Amino acid sequence: CNIISHPSNLVKAFFSVLHPDASLVAKDMLGTCDQQIRNADIVMFKVDSCSHALYNKGKTICNRYDVPFCYIPNVASIPRIEQSMCEQLEEIFS
Repeated sequence: CNIISHPSNLVKAFFSVLHPDASLVAKDMLGTCDQQIRNADIVMFKVDSCSHALYNKGKTICNRYDVPFCYIPNVASIPRIEQSMCEQLEEIFS
């Protein structure tokens, strides 16, 4: 799972503590993220924390390589992010 977002404190906590196997694609990776997105099982956009350029590039790559993608809602708690992610993963992969 790749998450495209700005590395806010919430996102950093999500990755470092709870989900170290997930990958973050941040704005500073704009020039080098193609392969990472193309090889993802799914891409999740946290659009309230994502630049337009990174969002557009990520969505273009997903569409070009048939990588499923979805959106993480604008919530401020890790349990709500996880719940939303689980619901969306179940919907996409079932």
